[in-house]
Amino acid sequence: MYPCSRTDTYALTLYANNHEQLEFLENYLRVAGVSYTTEDKFGNIQYKKHPEVEIHAACKTFELRILSEFGLTPSARAKVNLPKTPEKKKNAFADLDETG
Repeated sequence: MYPCSRTDTYALTLYANNHEQLEFLENYLRVAGVSYTTEDKFGNIQYKKHPEVEIHAACKTFELRILSEFGLTPSARAKVNLPKTPEKKKNAFADLDETG
């Protein structure tokens, strides 16, 4: 919407690093699954979620916050106020002049 400033590059760098981590976690969780089993001292099997699930959720939240900050989500884009360019007034009689 607007040209990026120097300070925007820091936020974009954070976004890129976060997005890379998010992709890594998504691939990891697809292969490893979102839960694993352990056995307690009594021999009972317990299902637990991987700690990466919480990190993945935090990465998604952070990514959405940065995207909305730059107006890159549909709801955030609706809130961006772009400066209006003045429209040239059209001569109502211009078409009549051309036909002669």
